[in-house]
Amino acid sequence: MDITNQLRLAQTFHIRGFVRQRLEGLQTRLALDEEYWLAIRHPAEVYAAGAALLTSTDPAFAGRLPPERELQWREFRAYVRQAESFYRSAAALPWKSSPLNYYYSFMNLAKALAVARGMLAPVAAHITRALQHGLSARIVPGAPGAPDTWRLTVRDANHIFGLLYQATVAPVAMPATTELDARDLLGYVTAIDWQLRQAGRAATISWHPCYWVILEAGNSAWDLVGVHRGANLNRLPGLDPLYQELTHDSVKQLVRETLGLQSIQARSIRFLQRTTPIVLAPPDRSVQRLEDTLVAAVPNCVFEYLDGTTFHFCFGMPYATGTGSHPMSELAAAYAVMYFLSSLVRYHPDYMDRIAESTDAWLIESFVKSAPLLLLRQMVAASLGYTLIIENV
Repeated sequence: MDITNQLRLAQTFHIRGFVRQRLEGLQTRLALDEEYWLAIRHPAEVYAAGAALLTSTDPAFAGRLPPERELQWREFRAYVRQAESFYRSAAALPWKSSPLNYYYSFMNLAKALAVARGMLAPVAAHITRALQHGLSARIVPGAPGAPDTWRLTVRDANHIFGLLYQATVAPVAMPATTELDARDLLGYVTAIDWQLRQAGRAATISWHPCYWVILEAGNSAWDLVGVHRGANLNRLPGLDPLYQELTHDSVKQLVRETLGLQSIQARSIRFLQRTTPIVLAPPDRSVQRLEDTLVAAVPNCVFEYLDGTTFHFCFGMPYATGTGSHPMSELAAAYAVMYFLSSLVRYHPDYMDRIAESTDAWLIESFVKSAPLLLLRQMVAASLGYTLIIENV
């Protein structure tokens, strides 16, 4: 049967987001950042919980001598404590000053993550842990009438940004001397997606939450991926051989039943159906096989979605440079932008005033007020080693 642009008939369906080892989904009436700090504070303050965490996230932890295990846990605890202190102080500051303290908060959480993953071996308290930022920042003046370039340069992969990148984006470090543009990196931050569109920068949006529906008929299984119509999927060429776009009419009833999307909502989404179903042979797990092949098609471009349960995973578009492209995530991009803004607060507070008086003011203020929660959410989940989704009720 010719299925060109048409939905296959399925007997059953189910929905599940991409997860790591396990999923914890919680609801709360507290502020979300309070819940995430409570989640990370438990293993940071209770040794038994911390030892259990480090055993699960660092393969070498259990084989270390007890004094070394305690050293590792204490360093993890110290970074978490410092991170929370800087976060709370930043929350009380105006947006033109808070990036400095927010950056110090997330820098410490990045170090806590590196400790939890065993990327930093335990050292005695009297030995200095000499870690640098792993990034440098500078302003490149624009031509008359053109905006300045907000330049970031990647440094040694063994320092903080490099460790964070390898722990959360791709196992191979971004090469030293790679140059990034902070304005382009804003396109990875979902929290300011609407602001980017309003500011006429929709083309820079590079982080796309997706729907994911698993369909089965007999011994065949396939998946349906829904992504915003504005996403430039040419940046993910590996999808072409694996998926085919469906017509709106063929999919509108299914997505209403499965995702609760009305026709007018579905029109803003492109739905892609797997071209060739997989054949199931018990005890095959269709979800895992479908997930594995999707991840293999676009390596280091598929990420969890942690901001609630509306979407099921995210596409992170590769970051293009003059010499190639590199995997990039919302976490790494937001961290790098916060570092850039913190460097302005430290060394060029007058330039922060200029931003506040420019057309970029609304966008940067939106980032500074929105990014802390997304950074906290993703760093806590990465440190805990499992998918943690907390929603307000």
